Amino acid sequence: MTGAPVNQATVSVLNKKNETNHQGLCTIAKYKSENDEGGKAKNTQNEILIVEKGNDLCMLTDIYSYGLNPNVYVWHVFNDRGLYKPKEDVHIKGYVRLLEVKGDAKLPTYAQGVIDYTVYDPRGEQLQQSKVELNNYGAFDIKFTLPDNVNLGKVVCFYLLPLPSFASIFYMFLPDVYIYQHD
Repeated sequence: MTGAPVNQATVSVLNKKNETNHQGLCTIAKYKSENDEGGKAKNTQNEILIVEKGNDLCMLTDIYSYGLNPNVYVWHVFNDRGLYKPKEDVHIKGYVRLLEVKGDAKLPTYAQGVIDYTVYDPRGEQLQQSKVELNNYGAFDIKFTLPDNVNLGKVVCFYLLPLPSFASIFYMFLPDVYIYQHD
């Protein structure tokens, strides 16, 4: 295995077939699950995607067929450091892009709107809930202070961008762990 693209491999799902290009990609035109009802897949557990080339065969079960909207939101979220002490300011920044399908390409555009976010400590206690507006470049900057009695462990942030089709993501960071030495 080299990780190189495989040209002219046969890809099939249900009664549809196509061949990969020199980049190892192909599209199954107007694929619709036999289990679809009104454009929404109910159960794709019995469907199998098969890729063949020479004596090689790859099978993928339980495939998921995308709905009518192939556009997708992509998030990149980060903070200024991974560990925080109680009462310190947490800075979380991120970018949101909408990858829109135009012809055979997915083109990125800056997402717009207001993000609803909620921050929970490791025991599920809500630490912060608010909104932040994306700027012209689809970026956001969140700042909040950890309480003095924050529980140690992974803090989880849930983000929701409520648009015609919503987008969501979660992100984790750790408050600092204290080690006490006894004399």
